[in-house]
Amino acid sequence: MLEESAREPCPRCGEPAPLAAQTCPHCKGSLLVDVALASGPPEGRTRYQIARALSSLGPDSPPFATAQQAMAIPGSIIVSGVTRDFAYRVLEVLEENGARGRTTTAVADVRGAAEAPATRLSSIVVIGALLILVGFGLFIWIRQMDSGDEIDIPTRRAKRPVAQGPVLKTQEIASRVTPSVVMLRCSGSLGTAFFVAPDLALTNAHVACPGSDPMRALFANGKELTATVEQRDEEHDLALVRVAGAKVDPLPLGDATQLRTGDHVVFIGTPQGLDFTVHEGVVSHKARSIFGVAFLQIDGNVNPGNSGGPLLDMHGRVVGVVSAKLKDSAGLGFVLPINYAYSGDPYLIAPPSQPKPDVASWKELLADIETADQKRVRQMETETPRLALLQLASPEGQGLYAVVAQRSQLAPPSETLTFTFRNADHILCRVNATADGWQKVSDADPSKVNADSRYMQWMRKNNLENEIFIGAALLSLKDCPLEDLRAPGSEVILEGADERANRLAL
Repeated sequence: MLEESAREPCPRCGEPAPLAAQTCPHCKGSLLVDVALASGPPEGRTRYQIARALSSLGPDSPPFATAQQAMAIPGSIIVSGVTRDFAYRVLEVLEENGARGRTTTAVADVRGAAEAPATRLSSIVVIGALLILVGFGLFIWIRQMDSGDEIDIPTRRAKRPVAQGPVLKTQEIASRVTPSVVMLRCSGSLGTAFFVAPDLALTNAHVACPGSDPMRALFANGKELTATVEQRDEEHDLALVRVAGAKVDPLPLGDATQLRTGDHVVFIGTPQGLDFTVHEGVVSHKARSIFGVAFLQIDGNVNPGNSGGPLLDMHGRVVGVVSAKLKDSAGLGFVLPINYAYSGDPYLIAPPSQPKPDVASWKELLADIETADQKRVRQMETETPRLALLQLASPEGQGLYAVVAQRSQLAPPSETLTFTFRNADHILCRVNATADGWQKVSDADPSKVNADSRYMQWMRKNNLENEIFIGAALLSLKDCPLEDLRAPGSEVILEGADERANRLAL
C-alpha cells in the first residue's frame, strides 16, 4: 500500500495530487479510475488465485465471483471508481501472476464531464454502451473506452530480484530439508522445529513448553535428544531451542517479502502426530494482519502439529514458520514471515548474508500492517464486543476453569457459554458453562490473565486494557472422552468469540 502522502501529477491539470485522493485539489477534477484486464493468465488455477487475492485487498475489493469471472475475459472491468493508490495494488496483483491491467478514467467521471463537445460525445457513447451491457456484457463497453480515456498507472514497486540458485522439485527440497527438521514433544504439546545453527532450532513459542517442562527433539533417523528453550519472542510466537549435540546442517534462510501471490511453497511438519510429513502449498495472500502481526496465508494441507515447521520457497530457503490453521477451512494456514526472526531487537537469528533480505520492502510491509491494525482498532469502537478465551486453569481440587475476557464499560452479567472440544475435524464433546465472577483486568489474579497472550498484548498496545473484564467458567468434562482430549492436536473452542482469540490447545 502506498503512503497517503504519495503524490503524482493529476492526469488533467498536471499538478501533483495525492494518490489516495478522490478529487484533484487544484482543478477539482475526479482522480478516480477504473482498472480493466488487458491480458489474463490462461490457467484456471492462476485465475482462481488472482481472484482470491483481489477480493482480499480491502473495502474497494471486487467480490470473489466477480473477480474470477473478469479474469477469463480480457477487457473486463475489475474495479471501478477507485483511487489511484488502490489501482496500483490491483495492478501489482495482476503483474505478480503473469497478467496485465490497464487503467481508464472512471465511468462516473466520464459521464459527468462537460468541458468540451468531444467530452459530451464521449459521455453519450458511454451511456449507450452501458445500455448495451444489459444484453452483450462488459467486454463491448471496454472497447468503447479504448480511444482516449486511459490513464497510465504503472506498477510502482520494483521487480523482484532474480532468485539465486536453481528452482528445485518438491522431492529435492524434502530430501535436503528433512534431516534438519525435528519433532518437538513435551507434555501437552506436539510440534515441529528446524535448525538455524548446528545445535539451535527455531519453532513457535506455543510449541516450546514453558518453564522446566522437559522437551524432546526427535529426528527423522530415529535419534532423540533433549531440547531446552534458549530464547523466546512471545509477541511473534517464536522460540529458539537448543538441542545439545545435534550437530545438524542449518537450513538456508530466505526473504518472505520476495514471495508473490500464487507462488508455490513446501512445508514440513508433524500433522496429527504424523512426523516428517511433506506438503505442497500456494501463497494465497502475502500479508494478513492478525493482532498487528503480518502473516503469510497459504493454501495447503495445514493441520495441528505443523506448527513450528519451516515454509520453504522453491529454491529450498526458509521463508516462514507455519503457525496456525484457519478454523473450519480445508487446510488454509497462516505462516509467520521468517523476517521477524532476524529483524527484532535483539534478533533471534542473524539474517542471511546472501541473498540479503530486502529491508525496505519489509519496512513497507510492516507499515501496511500497522495501517490495517489501526483500522481494526477503529472498527472495534462500533462493533458489539466479543469474548476472548485467554487460558485454561486448574486450581488444586477445583476442577477445570476457562478464563475468558470481555470488553465492557461495566461488569458483564453471568452468561452461559458453549465450549467445543475437538481433535482435527472430529468434535469430541460440547460443554455449556456459566461465566461469572467478572473483575477488571487490573484487579484480577495476574496468573489468570495470561498477559503474554496475543489478545492481551494487542489490547495493551492499543490502550484498550482498561476496558477488559476477566471472568471464569467451570467446565464439566464428565461426558467427554478424556483419553481423546489428551491426544496431540486436541483443542477447545469458545463458540461465538473473537476468531483471533477463540481457541486453546489442550
